[in-house]
Amino acid sequence: MFDMKAALNNASKYNNTEIVKWILTDLDTELYDIDAAVFSVSEHGNEDTLQLLLNQSGIHMLDIQSALTLSCRNERSCLGVAKLLYRRANTLDLDMNAVLSEACKYYRIDFIQWIIATCDQNKTVTKTNYGNKNCINSLDKYHVDMDHAVTCILDMNTPEQKRDSVNETKTQLLMFILNKSDPSIIHIYKLLTEVCKKDWLEIFHWILGRVDNACLNIGEIINFACRFGSFNIIKWSLRNIDMELVDVDNVMVESCGFGWLECVVLIWKHCDNYKLQAAMTEACTYGRLHIAEWLLQNVHYQLFNIPMLLKETGRNGWIKMFCSLLQHFHFDKSEMHTATIQALENNYLEIAELGITKVGKEGFDFSSLSETAYVGANKEGVVNFLLHNIDPKSIDIATIMTNACLFGWKDIAIFILDNDLGSRCDLSLVFNTACDNGELEIVQLL
Repeated sequence: MFDMKAALNNASKYNNTEIVKWILTDLDTELYDIDAAVFSVSEHGNEDTLQLLLNQSGIHMLDIQSALTLSCRNERSCLGVAKLLYRRANTLDLDMNAVLSEACKYYRIDFIQWIIATCDQNKTVTKTNYGNKNCINSLDKYHVDMDHAVTCILDMNTPEQKRDSVNETKTQLLMFILNKSDPSIIHIYKLLTEVCKKDWLEIFHWILGRVDNACLNIGEIINFACRFGSFNIIKWSLRNIDMELVDVDNVMVESCGFGWLECVVLIWKHCDNYKLQAAMTEACTYGRLHIAEWLLQNVHYQLFNIPMLLKETGRNGWIKMFCSLLQHFHFDKSEMHTATIQALENNYLEIAELGITKVGKEGFDFSSLSETAYVGANKEGVVNFLLHNIDPKSIDIATIMTNACLFGWKDIAIFILDNDLGSRCDLSLVFNTACDNGELEIVQLL
């Protein structure tokens, strides 16, 4: 005997409608399982095959809830199959929130939209003694819990091939829900948290326009958006929200760190008091040259720590600003030394040369120079600069020679040997290092 149950399941799965028709028409119903076939077509098949099966079964024979849940896995025909199943069901028996969760799990965007558009919300609107509307959630599972829907959409894992459009997709779905919902039935703070993380300005604008701002800690919300680099939300807030509600110091500092010149200018136009030194420090820390230049051009220099700024220009390699500071301000040897060391350690040799020229070689003590200044395959230029511009006795020749053998710095090795500096390192050790690293030319030199 053939297994007709398996045959019907496979025919349904692969949409072989001729076989499905033959089994349903010519064979005894005891030989196959309609429910199992419906589950198979719900997960894998299409509407035509499903319709054949539904025509052959009674409404009370099918587990529509399970079939709807399985339809969410159907990559090609999810929505069409789900619509057929829904129309066949007694909707009062369905848990549409469970189905929605499954649709979000499998990223079935069209089905999610259909559920939100088609199914009633789980809210009951009543009137208070003062005539105001009061929305409360009902417990009926066939109604869609919009707060649950928001959570499911926020938590959706996006397929790799669709990640480029994930923010656009999620914001469209969320706005679809919000425009059909009363804010009181949605956990606004949870939504706001994600909105501020993702810089979803449209939803941010919607929330602030429909939720009593007195119930929101605007300053804390904006600070949170700052922390996640949500430029559009911050710019909109500075243009549309009362500045007294904003933690201006924090927004100014964060804007400088992220390089948001538009936001810096907006704050500058509307506020008088903020921590400008902290703002400048943040701009320098994150290498925001255009912010540092703007602050110097628009703010009185006495509000800044100029020696600190010189050090940061050396660290960041901002040679034009370094030259400008040298031209307009006086720095002592200690300040010049600090800035020059920073330039050397970060491979900015033009700035280092300017610093040494300004003070003179005798004004520098390079014994404090960090080994990171000349350790690494990309530091040959720095090492060459040091050997030719300062007293070699003030730097670690042994480490430099070892690195020459590690990275094949032939010219550096020649300089050390030609200038009788080899006595400051263990030549047998560096010889072995050169051998271990296959540096034949340096081995021959030694």
